[in-house]
Amino acid sequence: MSSKIFIKDDDSGVSVLIEYVFLMTITAVMFSIFIMVLYTTFISVDRVVIGNELGIVSNDVASRISGFSNEVYTSQYSDSQYTSDVRGSAEYIELPGLVNGQQYKVSVTYDPATKSGTVNIGYQSEITLSKSASFHSDVSVRPVSLYSPSQSIYMYYDSVGNQIVLEGV
Repeated sequence: MSSKIFIKDDDSGVSVLIEYVFLMTITAVMFSIFIMVLYTTFISVDRVVIGNELGIVSNDVASRISGFSNEVYTSQYSDSQYTSDVRGSAEYIELPGLVNGQQYKVSVTYDPATKSGTVNIGYQSEITLSKSASFHSDVSVRPVSLYSPSQSIYMYYDSVGNQIVLEGV
């Protein structure tokens, strides 16, 4: 019985067609990896930039509420002329209309037991972010949720309810 040789002694190498298919497959895989890396880089950069902007907005709103509260609180121990001026005072807090072309939500909460509150800015798009800033207020602050297209917050002291009120304008 003679043995058959299944592998020929061929030094010609890989055929051109197989080489072309391997080359195209490797190119497609490398291009896909490059696109995924580029996309995640842009998403992480957007997350950092949007997070910084939301942090600035939340800190600004919190500090403005705290300053307004201090002004109202100290007026209670001042002369009557100053007190009447503060009770009729109001302040506008300007906000950016949109962040990265998207709407965001401003929520203000207040706890009378600790006399402190929180300003929470929430953003949801391809990225979901939330930034918070806390404030101290001896005067009660009415909790509120506002959306960004209003572009400014009208803050005033309600002497009847003895609280600071924020409204979107």
